[in-house]
Amino acid sequence: MPIKTERIALGIYCNTWQGHVTADEAVRAFNLETKLMEADGQTKRVSIIHGEEIRTFPMNVMKLSKIVSSDVVATIVHKVPRTARTVGEIIGSIAKTNVEFEDDWDKAVAKAQELLKEHSQV
Repeated sequence: MPIKTERIALGIYCNTWQGHVTADEAVRAFNLETKLMEADGQTKRVSIIHGEEIRTFPMNVMKLSKIVSSDVVATIVHKVPRTARTVGEIIGSIAKTNVEFEDDWDKAVAKAQELLKEHSQV
């Protein structure tokens, strides 16, 4: 499977993108992440997309922008190619959502924890 979804901590979920990823696979991973969040009794979440092993990524910006949800505080994109980063920036702009980029895994997780904590106090 090109996307593996897992819980990092309550409210923090990681989608590891590998190989050739389609927009439909990204939508399925997002839906799984939603189910994990709900099962965890959470109302807010941070998504981390780990893309170090991605070969091709979805270019359907409109489809990808539709999977953004109000319960997602931010999406942190970890280690993706420059072109994927550009697509992520476009999606963030179109969907008016917080998309951040981090090449260091520990910093990505720390940022996710910080953002979730900020939005849990609101």
